[in-house]
Amino acid sequence: MITKEEYLLNPCGTLSIPYWKNKTIIIPSNIAIIHKKNFKNQFDKHQRFFRLLHLLESIDIPKIKVDTINLDTDKIALINMINTCYKNLNISVNEKDILEWFNHPTYNNKLWIKIEENGTMIASGIAEYDEVLNEGILEWIQVLPEYQNKGYGKTIVNSLLIELKNIGAKFATVSGNLDNNTNPEKLYRRCGFTGDDIWYICTADLNFKLKDLQPSQLYISEEKLSKIKEWFNPDDFSNFEPIPIKIINAVPVIIDGHTRCVCAILSGLEEIPLEFEKEEWDWDMYDACINECKAQNITSSYDLISRIISKEDYEIKWNKWCDEMQEKIISSRK
Repeated sequence: MITKEEYLLNPCGTLSIPYWKNKTIIIPSNIAIIHKKNFKNQFDKHQRFFRLLHLLESIDIPKIKVDTINLDTDKIALINMINTCYKNLNISVNEKDILEWFNHPTYNNKLWIKIEENGTMIASGIAEYDEVLNEGILEWIQVLPEYQNKGYGKTIVNSLLIELKNIGAKFATVSGNLDNNTNPEKLYRRCGFTGDDIWYICTADLNFKLKDLQPSQLYISEEKLSKIKEWFNPDDFSNFEPIPIKIINAVPVIIDGHTRCVCAILSGLEEIPLEFEKEEWDWDMYDACINECKAQNITSSYDLISRIISKEDYEIKWNKWCDEMQEKIISSRK
């Protein structure tokens, strides 16, 4: 899990979503979120999202009047506006969604704003404020199609940035679909957002068999395997945590849980529950492990069955190897 300190050093490059949301959201098991530096066309199905940062040091003062949204009177107009503006992305919201946003711990009524013309809402914006990290988050920015490219979007964004700064935000973030034909990234950059972080939201099937999974470990501890056998039930996965995998160079790789994979094979299973790894680890070190596995002809968990060794040998042959490998990689970066 990413710490607050790690996130604050590089908010947009550390997580694809705000820190507060990352602590609460549950990512579906068939979704992988990958930063551009680690994306190597592993998935055919993916969407690209930019994530930008604003330090709130220089904000243009809007000249167009904005008002606060009143949920009692503006809720339906807001829903209709969002659904109209995001129709091209097949995004729609309803009253339940609005109520959910209202109940977010980051909700602040001053950060729900609108622009009206002749009594009609023509532009609106919703932002959130994480008072723990002093982060402002722009969530929904929309302008009716017939009013676009007239400065209303910039007014909404800058008005929200000013309000965020006034209530204590130290920085603000925003993300959006990089391939949206309305090019929201251009608007945010015009308002002072910067950065080049891109996140790939990838969708894939998890219908892999154990024979399809590339290990990233050279040996199995006999002691660990014995302990897993005590509770492992091949007919009941209710207490079995899915094995985390990551697609690396178009190959599904086991990130953790090698011993459980071997235990499943020894129990006669060909498949077990899987999920995509959600953390961003040091993939250089994983690459080193994978390359060594391939060099020793370890291409599936079945190859690890002949590599079950004692606790003492495991410490020397695997843990010590890992320590030395990590030292080499760290030294090479200096």
